[in-house]
Amino acid sequence: MRSIIFFVLLLSSMCVFAQSQKGSGEVIADDKIRMLVNEHIALNEKHNGISGFRIQIYFDSGNQSKIRASRVRAEFAGRFPSVNSYLFYDEPYYKVRIGDFRSRIDANRFLKEIIGEYPSAFIVVDRIGFPPIE
Repeated sequence: MRSIIFFVLLLSSMCVFAQSQKGSGEVIADDKIRMLVNEHIALNEKHNGISGFRIQIYFDSGNQSKIRASRVRAEFAGRFPSVNSYLFYDEPYYKVRIGDFRSRIDANRFLKEIIGEYPSAFIVVDRIGFPPIE
């Protein structure tokens, strides 16, 4: 019995000591580590976004392809105003991509909703904007 009480008192004193030391530590790091962390921060600021998925609903090249792509984008925005749409030019194609999906599962779920209206739509890997903070 005495050993159990001694053990409980020892454990509780260690917990009190550990909490009193909280916040008084100093991180000592090599300059190379700081340099790598700064490079990582700069890379993230440069790329402005995260890896994610979009659905490409249209691509075309040639005369009037920009006008047709703009029409498809406007038509989509009218039907689905809550989903972002983007018009890209990747020579020689104009592309319309939609959504900012963090997982392929989410993109596939939405693709199933729109595949009847956009039968040639498919999922692509793309850089997406950071999700809104709620």
